[in-house]
Amino acid sequence: LARAHPRARFLQVAAEEQDDVAEKYAIEAVPSFVFLRAGHEVDRLTGADAPSLAAKVERWAAETTMTAAAG
Repeated sequence: LARAHPRARFLQVAAEEQDDVAEKYAIEAVPSFVFLRAGHEVDRLTGADAPSLAAKVERWAAETTMTAAAG
């Protein structure tokens, strides 16, 4: 997904080792995917659901591209 969407940033955090990050984003299960825009949560996915993850990345990457093109 990262290669297909080079404008998106993908970060991996070991929630078990980063209590402050896990608490800030209310991570209750692993894996959890938190989608941020301008530092604010816009979407989230909990669980290993590859089709849903791909759909959410497509959605937010497309909106980012459209916003960048309009700006």
